[in-house]
Amino acid sequence: MPVDTKNGTIVFPVWSIVLLACAVVLWASCLVISVRSGSATTERRFYWIGYFGAGGLAIVGLSFRGWDTVVWLIPIVVIIPVFYAFVRTPYLVVGGRVISLGTYEPRDLPEDSDDDTDRPLRQVMKVENGYGSMTAPKFWWLMTVFAALIALGAYLGGWAAPIVVGTTLLSGGLFIAGISDGRRGNSIVRGQFVPATVGAVSSLPLFGFPVLGYALGYLLGWALRDEHVEEV
Repeated sequence: MPVDTKNGTIVFPVWSIVLLACAVVLWASCLVISVRSGSATTERRFYWIGYFGAGGLAIVGLSFRGWDTVVWLIPIVVIIPVFYAFVRTPYLVVGGRVISLGTYEPRDLPEDSDDDTDRPLRQVMKVENGYGSMTAPKFWWLMTVFAALIALGAYLGGWAAPIVVGTTLLSGGLFIAGISDGRRGNSIVRGQFVPATVGAVSSLPLFGFPVLGYALGYLLGWALRDEHVEEV
């Protein structure tokens, strides 16, 4: 690893600086094309080209720091765009099916347009029998994953500040979900008993606080329910 012997700072080779600059330009260019495109396929294609192309250039540009740096960068370059695509976009497609936390449908075309193919997608803001744009199964499996990760952290590292904060946020979120379900007269966990059971078992190292949060929220929502609100 090249190091400035005077002050101990890392000196980047010229070729590394060039590659890192190209990575930034490639990512920014693909982002602009993706945002301004009127085609769902083009949006998706340039999203992946931008992130993976720029990430690949960045990895090569930083390879002078050694193989340990490369090994750490590869999963970061892969995981971040995939996770963001799953959470925030319709760009993660497997077998022709959009894999995303949200629910998407084709955007409306202008009245004078008869092209009904390859339309960009827009996020559905509310899903029937779901939580916002998330379907009930997605929501409860996501909560289960969060509970398992926080519980694993508590088991390995004890009740450090991040674990306390994570447990509080998870329990608070489930408390709000419980109020929503109870007030609307929905079934407990909206019938998602498998992920809810797995999540409840996973939360045992958290002293069951997430389960308690949902249960208290559901009871409160049930007490405040509007008899005229239809189940959704």
